[in-house]
Amino acid sequence: MHVDNMNKKAIKIISILFVLIMLITLLTACNAQTYKHRLEDKGYIVYYIEIDQDSIKELGSLGAQLRRYGLSVDDVKWAIVGAYQSSQNEGQITIYHFKNKASANTFYTKYKEEIVEKDIVIEIDKQDVFYGNEKGINDARNK
Repeated sequence: MHVDNMNKKAIKIISILFVLIMLITLLTACNAQTYKHRLEDKGYIVYYIEIDQDSIKELGSLGAQLRRYGLSVDDVKWAIVGAYQSSQNEGQITIYHFKNKASANTFYTKYKEEIVEKDIVIEIDKQDVFYGNEKGINDARNK
């Protein structure tokens, strides 16, 4: 009888852990989709890229930039690149989602030191680093 109670407790613990892992996975996926949909709803052309050795080529100098900062491709999970153009407004945004906050902070700090353009803004929110112009960042971050 004691063994049955132990088995039931183990199954409950495993079930709770499974649900937590699924929620964490869902929340990570939702962030990318939330940004993507938010920008698309505002008229942006948006590209979502899972970062790996093959896709890093699509993002130009990102690989070299990460190496300069002491990071690697493995530190970044995904990127979103968006552009909006009309006769009155022009928004541009790039969002990198890092695997941990320390990597995001390193990238943010180092990249901020390199920015020389007046109209480029860089912001950080936990594991997400946003850079682009003010309109692009505001459109990504606000409903």
